[in-house]
Amino acid sequence: MFKQTDPLAKDESQLRRGRAWLGITGLILTIVFAAVAYILSAPLAENTQRFVGQVDPSLWRTIVGVALFFICMMVMSVLFAMMVPKTKEKFSDREMKRDKREIQVAAAAKKARQQQVRKQIAKARREGK
Repeated sequence: MFKQTDPLAKDESQLRRGRAWLGITGLILTIVFAAVAYILSAPLAENTQRFVGQVDPSLWRTIVGVALFFICMMVMSVLFAMMVPKTKEKFSDREMKRDKREIQVAAAAKKARQQQVRKQIAKARREGK
C-alpha cells in the first residue's frame, strides 16, 4: 500500500542543488578564515615570539597568520570531504571490463574503416592517373 522511503534520503536533483552552493560556500569560508587568521595572528605571534628569537615581529605575525589560515583550510577541506554527498553509482569490475572491451572493439572498427577508406582513396588515385 504505502511505499516506505527514507526521510533523510535525497534524490539526484536535491544533490545537484546542494553541490551548486559548494563553490560559494568555499569562497565565503576562505574569506572568513582569512579574517580569523588576521585577527588571531597578533596575539598568537606575541605569545610565540619568544620561541623564535631574532625574527622580526611583523614577519613572525605574517608567518603565524599564514600558517593559521592554512590549518583552518585543511581542517575544513577534510570536513567537506567527509560531509559532501557522494553519488550512488557503483561500478563492478565486470561492467568496467565490458566497457573496456566495447571501447576496444569500437577503436578496432574505426581503424578498419580508416584503412578501407585509405585503400579506396589510393585505388581512386591510381585509376585517375
